[in-house]
Amino acid sequence: MGAASKVPSAAVLTQQIIDEYTKRALPPLPAPAKLNLETLSEYLFANGNQSLFVRDLVKWRPFRRHPNIGHRAVADFLTSQAVQFGVTTNFDELVELAAMDLGEDSFVPSLNSNDANVDHGHRAYLKIHGCVRDPDHTLWCRSQLDGAPPVTPANQELRARLTSSRGWLEANLPEKDLVFLGFWSDWSYLNDLFASYFHSVHGCLVVLVDPQSDADLSAKAPDLWNWANASAEFRH
Repeated sequence: MGAASKVPSAAVLTQQIIDEYTKRALPPLPAPAKLNLETLSEYLFANGNQSLFVRDLVKWRPFRRHPNIGHRAVADFLTSQAVQFGVTTNFDELVELAAMDLGEDSFVPSLNSNDANVDHGHRAYLKIHGCVRDPDHTLWCRSQLDGAPPVTPANQELRARLTSSRGWLEANLPEKDLVFLGFWSDWSYLNDLFASYFHSVHGCLVVLVDPQSDADLSAKAPDLWNWANASAEFRH
């Protein structure tokens, strides 16, 4: 979210979506649904408004403009092959835009293991929760992953992509040195998802770049904190 990027925080995005929703002749949102982005998306998706949410209520323009120095750094690592691959839970395409600014003719993200195994002329950039280029298949809440049938075609595709990505990560993460940028999330389901990805992965060196304190990070994601500290070397 650092300048010049204008991607909204989860709290700001929640309020923006609520404002867009209230402009329409739809049933009022109950107070519990408005607590945070996770509760809001769970409520709207459960009431058949998933397509409305991703196509109309979310304003995607900030996710496609103004990469910052962090995006440029990640793009530089991937295009210069300083890292073997990158993985993100972000939807924006700011790393892709930064890579183009650095001279790439085309920078193609990967949305599943098949994409990640293709030689795009740069290191793979796996977007495990979807991409702004395909908003119908973006992950917002837990029910998209484990909700009871019937499962919408969009969520079936999302689950298939996540299963594919999980297998790719399990094959490619072990025995790697890992760098996490803002790894600990404000969304509980993401922390659980991260823990499931890395449960069986042994990191030789784990570096976490996050300005929050050890105590805050440990409290937010104890399983992840314990996993990182069990690595051969952990630097926060």
